[in-house]
Parts: sequence; structure tokens; C-alpha cells
Amino acid sequence: MKDLTIVTGAGSGMGFEVARIFGKQGPVLMCGRTAEKIETAANTLKNEGIEAVGIACDVSSRTSVEARAEKAMEIGTIRRIINAAGVSSSSNDAKTVYNINMLGTMNVSEVFYPLIGQGGVLINIASLAAHIIPSPEAFPELMEMAAYPEAVEKALEISDNVGYAYAISKKFVVEYTKKCCVKFAQKGVRVVSISPGTFETPLLASVEDSKGARDILEKNPAGRMGNPKEIAYLAEFLASDKAQYINGIDIVIDGGYLSAATVRQFI
Repeated sequence: MKDLTIVTGAGSGMGFEVARIFGKQGPVLMCGRTAEKIETAANTLKNEGIEAVGIACDVSSRTSVEARAEKAMEIGTIRRIINAAGVSSSSNDAKTVYNINMLGTMNVSEVFYPLIGQGGVLINIASLAAHIIPSPEAFPELMEMAAYPEAVEKALEISDNVGYAYAISKKFVVEYTKKCCVKFAQKGVRVVSISPGTFETPLLASVEDSKGARDILEKNPAGRMGNPKEIAYLAEFLASDKAQYINGIDIVIDGGYLSAATVRQFI
């Protein structure tokens, strides 16, 4: 069977561009919450000559992820999983953010752990927000609850402020990725995370004219937002043989914003 790449959150933005890049290497299973949207995205790639399959999947549901895993095994040998599924704080409540960003990451990791073979790679998409908002004191306790739905309830106790919840959920993704590194390494699989800064995606569209977004652009040494293709190129490298010694780490891709912010603290 052909080596298969699975991309969650592949209906648009970063996930779609990741699916497009990896689809040039072999079959890609595209997963997204909305059936019509993911089917449209898959058809777009099919028209480009890519062997793409689009299927609806709610990563916050363990049952849904398990069903998609069964479908994946019918298509090919699972080698690469890019978990780009996630929601912002712009149009969701805190519980939804925690369920999809945190519980979804756990579900994908746990369900596919026994299915991905030696030499495989799992890449989780986190966020620059994970590095900007300080971790709450209860965060270590939250990490100990990883792999249990109760972690979402604990997170709500920490904060039900949706903006802060987003940062907490993405910090969780970064730390959970590190935790998975040791487990996955036992079967020859690498696990890494990527923390994007401000990128031109549908998630940002509703806030791109806000003062916060403008401030980020003004203070970014790159002087622009990132292109989702740049996330795809990074993921492509991290999943390649050229990155075999990169494991258990979070890589920030933000045009230099975080470094510039750190420097400003000392000026």
C-alpha cells in the first residue's frame, strides 16, 4: 500500500495548504468538521491531480476519530499525521475551544498511536499564543490529566475567558506534544509541534482589521502576515528524512514577532 498522509483541519487555510503539499508525495486523507467544505477542498486537489479523499471528522469525538482511522487504513499505510484542526476564540465559547484544541489533540494522538509505523511523524499545530500568555499555576495539574475528557473541565476551572482559553489550549498542545515524544519514540515515530504567528487564514479574517492584529503587524520584523504555504513548507521539511533528529520540540514561525517582543522588554 502507498504511504498515506492524514491532515485534520484540511478544509481551508493552513490545513488545506498542508494537504496540497503532502498530496504531491502520495495519497492524502483530508479531515474536517463540515462534510460539504471538506469534500469541496478534496475535489479542488483532485482537479490538480492529487489523490485526495475528503471526509468529515469531529476531532473532539473519540468515536469520530476512530472511524476515520479505519478509513485511513483502507487507503494506505499511515506515515504522516498533521493535526491542524483547531478553532479560534473569535466565534466560539471556551468549552468548544478546549474540546477541539485540547481534547482533539489527545484523541488524534491516542487513536493513531498504534497505527502509525516506524519512521512516521505526527505534527501538531499549536499557536504563538502559547508562548505569549503565561501558564497558569494549575497547568501542571492539567497536564497530568492529559488523555482524559476531565481535562477540559479542569481547564474551564482555570479560565472560562475565551481569549485566555485559546492560549491555554495551545500551550497544552505544545506541552502535550513533548509528553507524546517519549511514548512515540518507543516505536520509532517522531512528534513535533508548530506554533504559527499571524497568518492569512479564514480564522484571522474576522479580526484582521482589529487594533490587536494591526499592532502585531506593526511590531513584526517581517512587516507582513505569513502565508499558509509557509506552514506547509515547514511541515514538509519536518516530516522528511532531512529532519530525522528533530523531535519533541515546538517550532515558532512568526516572522520574528516573539523575538522582537522579548527584545523590547529590555529596551
